[in-house]
Amino acid sequence: MSTADAAKAAGADEPTEPAATAVDPAPRDGSNPTGAPPSDGAVPGGDVVLALRHLEAGYGGLAVVRDLSLQVHAGEVVALLGPNGAGKTTTLLTISALLPALGGEIDVLGAAVTRRTRPHRLARRGVAHVPEDRSLFSQLTVRENVAVGRSRRDDVLALDQVLEYFPALSPLLDRRAGLLSGGEQQMLALARALARRPRLLLVDEMSLGLAPVIVERLVPIVRRIADELGTGVLLVEQHVAVALHVSDRGYVLNRGGVVAEGPAATLAADRDLLAASYLGPEA
Repeated sequence: MSTADAAKAAGADEPTEPAATAVDPAPRDGSNPTGAPPSDGAVPGGDVVLALRHLEAGYGGLAVVRDLSLQVHAGEVVALLGPNGAGKTTTLLTISALLPALGGEIDVLGAAVTRRTRPHRLARRGVAHVPEDRSLFSQLTVRENVAVGRSRRDDVLALDQVLEYFPALSPLLDRRAGLLSGGEQQMLALARALARRPRLLLVDEMSLGLAPVIVERLVPIVRRIADELGTGVLLVEQHVAVALHVSDRGYVLNRGGVVAEGPAATLAADRDLLAASYLGPEA
């Protein structure tokens, strides 16, 4: 099931797009030498905004994700990595209540997400989800798409504040989203999410279909959002080096389960571990 299909099934308004190549910047220093999610909510100084405990998630009653536990704190960027089909997108859809969990517990911003939780209520509370297909309103202008992101929330960012993060959108405010380039559309998808001043930001494959040079410009903005707004970010990304460079910690999924986790710097430094995590043990 695609992101758009899952969103429609949950009653959300959503639209689509395709992958790039990795670069190799120096990783960010990790702040948790044990590699385990801290229990005191102190990485890097914020409250827990997302906690998964033994999550089981999937489609039609069949689990794609099994026994997944992780945490994200305010002001922290956590990378969720792994090969295609590992369950990363399924995890984000389940956190956003676009898919019902099959088991385990989800706590978002201090409240449980259950089968009765509606996605729009999570959005109003401060959850923003940038799906892999971007889900822009193609017939609306850049300005109008950002305005949609700001609706039904009291604590939002003004348009000029959003444009401080995405100045390239300034001359495009009256252009329809469907006429933008892939990189501009990804900026707009992030800008629309940012306009809500989210407390928890879920970003799914922002590099999809983009040139590496564009990815290198966009991903650091996620770090800036966490640092300046105190937003907790769960970042799904195929460009492992880029993702770990801006992250505090990371988890690697393979076949629905966590096969590696720890400080971003530790994961980035252990190339053999990452390779084994992605490819699996030799036969």
